Amino acid sequence: MACGRFGNRQSRTCAPAAVLSLAIGLSWLVGDPVVRSAEPGSVVETTLAETGQSETGLGSNAKPADDLASLIADLNAELFEVRLRAEERLTELAAERHWHERLAAAIGRALLDPETSIEVRKRLQPLAERLPKFAPEPPAELPPGELDRLIAGLDSNRFSARLGAARRLTWLIERPEWACDVVGRLKRLRSDGALSAEARQQIEPIWEAARRAWLASDPATWRLPHVSEDEIHRWIDELAGPPAKSLEGRTASASELAKRQAAARWQAAEQELLDLLARDEYVPTVKAALERRLAAGDIDAGAEGRLVGVLEWIRPMLVAEVWLEELGIVQNRSLQYLRVGEPNYVSGHNPCLFDHVDDVTAHCVSGNSLLPGDYRVGVLFPTPNPFGSNSDALFRLVNLPTPRRRMAYECYLKTGESKRFVELSRRTLDNLLAQKRPIKEVELMMLEHLDAVAVSRFASGYLAAHGDPEPPDRLAERRTGRGSPYQSLCCLLVERGTRDAAPALLAAIEAKRFPPLAGEGACAWHWLAALAIAQRDPWVANDRPGADHLPRCDEWLAGLIDRTDPLSNVGPAAAGDRPPDLGATAAAVLLSLYQVDVGRFGLEPAGDHLIAEVGGPNYRFVSPVMRRNVLDWWKQRDAEEPLRGQ
Repeated sequence: MACGRFGNRQSRTCAPAAVLSLAIGLSWLVGDPVVRSAEPGSVVETTLAETGQSETGLGSNAKPADDLASLIADLNAELFEVRLRAEERLTELAAERHWHERLAAAIGRALLDPETSIEVRKRLQPLAERLPKFAPEPPAELPPGELDRLIAGLDSNRFSARLGAARRLTWLIERPEWACDVVGRLKRLRSDGALSAEARQQIEPIWEAARRAWLASDPATWRLPHVSEDEIHRWIDELAGPPAKSLEGRTASASELAKRQAAARWQAAEQELLDLLARDEYVPTVKAALERRLAAGDIDAGAEGRLVGVLEWIRPMLVAEVWLEELGIVQNRSLQYLRVGEPNYVSGHNPCLFDHVDDVTAHCVSGNSLLPGDYRVGVLFPTPNPFGSNSDALFRLVNLPTPRRRMAYECYLKTGESKRFVELSRRTLDNLLAQKRPIKEVELMMLEHLDAVAVSRFASGYLAAHGDPEPPDRLAERRTGRGSPYQSLCCLLVERGTRDAAPALLAAIEAKRFPPLAGEGACAWHWLAALAIAQRDPWVANDRPGADHLPRCDEWLAGLIDRTDPLSNVGPAAAGDRPPDLGATAAAVLLSLYQVDVGRFGLEPAGDHLIAEVGGPNYRFVSPVMRRNVLDWWKQRDAEEPLRGQ
């Protein structure tokens, strides 16, 4: 018996295997497509031809394409030795930078080819994750019938073909017009009352992704047909229709089928109306038609509820998100949908009222966690009351003035919470940096909770732009323990900074954006931040064309070893002892990256309590001659020895 999911609706003996294959494949599907092409004649055609790229244009040092293809084919060879040799060779090529683009394309074609076996996919996927994303723009034109063939491919008996079709569709819907077309085709498929639960589960990830891409795109790019008022009234009548015709005299199975068919009709009509509300120009027409049908009063309670449910999408909303950190993970703990201009009551709390909102600012008249005043929309902000019950909470206000924006937001909420928070951290800090002003203390407190990579990028940009402006009274600032934005940001980088901060931070240091160490209780926080990042997350050389030159982390550290600049004027220095110095600390970090005992070269912790409090490295040499010993070791070491973390 055939195992098609959308054609044959009968039960199948091979269903359990299909479900297992689906479960395995979803782990690949939910990620970004690694590549965008497939072998000729498969469900997916090559995208090199679509984008005008040639095989020979990917690298002058590359082998002919057939050699890479044969290596990948050998992963499926019968002999274990052949499979092992091919995997080892592909791994070697993945480690060579000049092969990256070529290899990514070759591996990508294999991953999208429905004929590629599961065993080969398991070997190629880890390699693909180490390579650049091969992601040309989806084509403006497609061969006739390709979308239909791809959607049919989701129904293939073979898991590899279903995966290839799903990946291709996931890429194509990045172009709004294809997202529109895929939504339309899958909508018709989903409205089929005889569609099995298993088949519906198969198409649902593509449906959600296509709908999310469509709603988030520019309506000016949509290619959708005109809808008449007669069609709108027909859908409303369908949604307001009775559950089913008389069920008397029918068998239980026939009655159940009739109920499912009625539910399918309601769902199809509701989906058509919602999709029409996503088109801003149709909102007034649909709203008037729904209100007239409700005013007629000739429908039962169930029908009224369905019509009101659609009408509710038209009401503008403001959403208040609350994010809280627990056990080191920031989570979206609550969502509150607020009607603008109306008091929103929650039992036991003050009414929450916003009287104005746009895409930049929302004005709060009264609330609980939020105080009266203006708040930015679309980005995270800290609680205005740091001593209240939600002192660590982060808030975000989202303006949803149209049905389209509301539907897009609901689709957005279905993406992973951690992914949303990373994106929100980046957007919030980009917005803060664009304001070109000194950061406020309450905003500095917020940075402790945001994504570490986003904070690193923000901090490097902020420090490069602002440096360390001289405060009115730096000594008073130190006595009260209230560090400058420069000190606070650098302390944060010492604790949580990533390699993303390195390029701009090193450029700011080289440009002397920071003043020399001076005064009691001072620390060279910019140097400490760079050294701590080198220890935690060592970077490689930046040799991309057009990018600022960034030396390899170990080479940069080695270049500092001769420096004797003190890193602090506190701790041991106050007692006349030698403070930690730049060269010694750089030497200690360099040796630790190569897993060499620092004590062997006469390095010892300097014991600076202020630096140690934030986890920063601080070292000194027990004897000046040992500095030269580290430099000699660096010159004599094996240049091919791998750096830890690379």
